[in-house]
Amino acid sequence: MPGQSVDEPIAPQQIAPSDVIQGRYCSLDDLRASIAARTLVELSQDDATKVRAGEQDAAVIQRAIDQAEDLIDGYLRNRYTLPLSSVPTVIRDLAVSLARHALYARRPERDLPATVKSTYDGSIHTLGLIRDNRVSLGLPDGRAQGEPGKVLVKTRPKRFANETPWRL
Repeated sequence: MPGQSVDEPIAPQQIAPSDVIQGRYCSLDDLRASIAARTLVELSQDDATKVRAGEQDAAVIQRAIDQAEDLIDGYLRNRYTLPLSSVPTVIRDLAVSLARHALYARRPERDLPATVKSTYDGSIHTLGLIRDNRVSLGLPDGRAQGEPGKVLVKTRPKRFANETPWRL
């Protein structure tokens, strides 16, 4: 807004219904809970006039969410059937951390905050643990599972039952 100082908080602008930001694993509201409104505007908007007006760029935010979700799917693909039947909280949190990192990475002239870097590294580590079956999401995985019970084996009848075995 005209005359507004850079340090004054701004209210997040309403996004048009056609620009609703929703991914498979996280939403704009999830990102807003993790990133201050002014910072989200600065990370997503390239037009200085729109930054001053407090307008977020929905397309940029959606790309960051999509990028995070594609990375998560890459780690989960060989272990779980995608799309996931339900989204565990840990996956939502990982998606938010990865999307936040993607938004900060758009601004290479800015130093990456230590918390963003550490949560990104932690997210990648956690995804590796999930992929390697060391952490479970509590969902059925895509692998075939044996059923409990007896194992029955059928064999052919002996062909030479009456003959003595050949010996040296």
